[in-house]
Amino acid sequence: MALTEHAASEGYRCFAPFYDAYTEHPGYATWIRGLAGLAREHGGTGARLLDVACGTGKSLAPLLEDDERLEAVGVDAVAEMIEVARRRLGDRVELHVADMTRLPVLGEFDVALCANDAMNCLLSARALARALQRIAANLRPGGILVFDTNTPVGFRDHFAVDQTRERDRATFRWTGTFDGTRAVAELDVVPRDDAGEPPIRSVHIQHHHLDEDIDRGLRAAGLDVVWRYGQNDDGSRSPVVDASHFKVIHVVRKRTVHPPS
Repeated sequence: MALTEHAASEGYRCFAPFYDAYTEHPGYATWIRGLAGLAREHGGTGARLLDVACGTGKSLAPLLEDDERLEAVGVDAVAEMIEVARRRLGDRVELHVADMTRLPVLGEFDVALCANDAMNCLLSARALARALQRIAANLRPGGILVFDTNTPVGFRDHFAVDQTRERDRATFRWTGTFDGTRAVAELDVVPRDDAGEPPIRSVHIQHHHLDEDIDRGLRAAGLDVVWRYGQNDDGSRSPVVDASHFKVIHVVRKRTVHPPS
């Protein structure tokens, strides 16, 4: 995932070569497959998939592995992330550098995914509404969009927790804060001594979107909520969202407009 408003996107430009190492998680592919499964369960059949804020392509990789018929397109605002995705995915996926709030029409897709906090990286309700409208413009009538948003619990217990991760290439030190609306973190990347790379500091910004702002943006984009799931800290989902969940998984459908009889 990479960010979409200019001020937020900057955090991912220099961080792109290290993104996969920092976000490595044994359950990630299973999580992504679960999101794609929700799209199918709720009517998102067909082979055309749009991955919005695709980052380095790590979300598309397991889906391509599972379905050789998949016709996938990935878009991300940060060219450096797309470069990593091209190396990972080769020529099987059409990739574009595009801000999700100004996403061009790339086709009529059966399913769109927008995962990994991407919606929270839109720093205002207005930007969120624009992104939803542009994604909807790329869905066929009845097409399904699945996206996640962080809750206050998620921001407090994950984003705003200072942590250090040791990886083969580098040490990552994350320092975050959350004021109830805006989450800001500084990430220091210290490459191994033998890597010959300088330390990097990147700033990451996310916004907590209110339920009413999300719903308003969906209505304006012609998208109807099919279901919302609450996600627990271990990645499991509940069919009812409550205050304990650290993410909400939104499954929405593009409205079908019937001509007057």
